[in-house]
Amino acid sequence: MRRVAGFAAILICALTACTKPVPVTIQPPSQPSDVAEFNLGISALRQFTPEGYARAIEHFQAASNLAPDNCDYRLHLAQANLFLALERKLNSENFRPAWERGVDPGCAPGSAFSLRLQAFHALDDFGPGIDRASLDKINQAIQLEPEEPLNWFVRWRLNPSTNRQENAILKAAALAPSLALIQYELGNYRLVQGDYALAHDAFARTLRLSPRHFRSLIGLAQADSAMDEDSEVEHLYRRAVELSPTFVEGRILLGDYYFGLDETEKAGEQYLAALASNPNYEVGYLRLGLNYLQTMQLDDAEKAFRKAIEINNSSYEAY
Repeated sequence: MRRVAGFAAILICALTACTKPVPVTIQPPSQPSDVAEFNLGISALRQFTPEGYARAIEHFQAASNLAPDNCDYRLHLAQANLFLALERKLNSENFRPAWERGVDPGCAPGSAFSLRLQAFHALDDFGPGIDRASLDKINQAIQLEPEEPLNWFVRWRLNPSTNRQENAILKAAALAPSLALIQYELGNYRLVQGDYALAHDAFARTLRLSPRHFRSLIGLAQADSAMDEDSEVEHLYRRAVELSPTFVEGRILLGDYYFGLDETEKAGEQYLAALASNPNYEVGYLRLGLNYLQTMQLDDAEKAFRKAIEINNSSYEAY
């Protein structure tokens, strides 16, 4: 009986920690590294999507907060803001806050990065007219860093219609075959040139590099439709608006696709979705009005066209 009791006592002691307490070492929380934050920002930026730009801004800001004297972090932060501003402008959103944050921080005067930022900030996309000084600045940046593809990207965006011996977007594509933004711009260039198969390939490469690049889905649909008007592209348009529900151009193009098939109910849903994202989107009201005309909903059509005129008094299509 005593042997049984002794065994029980040993078992209870083992289960209830009768042994000496083992000291627990508490590791202090690791401090964030400015280099780690910067690298995360670079990875996010290379997605070249609005969500990627927003994350890049957060990481570059964190890196800059940890190392305020690091000029490179501040330059990248400004550049990420300009990319976000450009995306918002193209989507008919308020781009000015991001654009204003994209001003050159002035910590590296005369550098290629600083010159590129100044030219980027003056893109015609953000306001009327091309500033001759901006062309000079990006040309200086190219002289300083001819192998930097983003210099050629800004040169292309500043004046994409200029026929030069050395086309800027082709040069950028040769330098950066693995940069999604450059491949997307190359796809647009090929579309304009009527090289639809090459455009398809460029947009497909963009999507392999950045699977959430919804604008390339639209480009792919346009290239495929140009090669074969019977191509099945609905899934491409739908995927684009799934990835970015507030992408108004994608909504309009998907609506137009349905309108062309006389599926007016589906078309109307997309036009209304575009207007839900941007109630001041003139194109949305024009398309909605045409859709109502197609179904002889004349009162609703008139209201849509009047709304377009309120937004743009010179909208001859609405009149």
